[in-house]
Amino acid sequence: GRNAVIIKNAIDAEKYSYSEKIRNEIRKQWGLEEQYVVIFVGRLDPQKNPIFMLEIFSEIKKIKTTARLLVVGDGILRSKMIEKIQELGLTDSVDMLGSRNDVDRLLQAADVFVLPSKFEGLGIVLIEAQAAGLPTFTTADVVPEEAKITDLLTFIPLAEPAWNWAKRINECKIGARRDTKDFVRISGYDNAENATKLLEIYQKIIGECK
Repeated sequence: GRNAVIIKNAIDAEKYSYSEKIRNEIRKQWGLEEQYVVIFVGRLDPQKNPIFMLEIFSEIKKIKTTARLLVVGDGILRSKMIEKIQELGLTDSVDMLGSRNDVDRLLQAADVFVLPSKFEGLGIVLIEAQAAGLPTFTTADVVPEEAKITDLLTFIPLAEPAWNWAKRINECKIGARRDTKDFVRISGYDNAENATKLLEIYQKIIGECK
């Protein structure tokens, strides 16, 4: 058999690692200073379960009145999401940001990351959220265990009602954000580390071909 080397999908751990300065800048820019900020990053399609995300957020808002939801991503459920936001009376509390290229900065500004996917490959964004030091909540038995690279990630069964997701999220103590770069590196998700690994593999292959 041929030897296989698994190189994981990687992120720039340095770029995602927590920065108080960036957090304060973004929170000020978006008027989030006094808010409890929940963030969802994903395509607005059935797989990512964004409508259920709105139900969870609606329940969070009942307990934390200052809660604000940032929805990052676009997709076929966008108009349904806007209808649901109105139906739940959340127009002033949800920001539909569409596709963005500054997800790393938005993660810094948030307080909690929630992705209640119905099915998921790895969900590299879960690695990014943990790299930003965010308490992260996602679906049990759907998201692979490898996504848990820190104790910041909590798995909740999909069958749990929205109020129970909200209860679990609200119970999570927001401690001081910490730098999780090393966890990302140890888990093999840092692209600088992976680039070095790839280079070594290529050099070895070239050496063998000579």
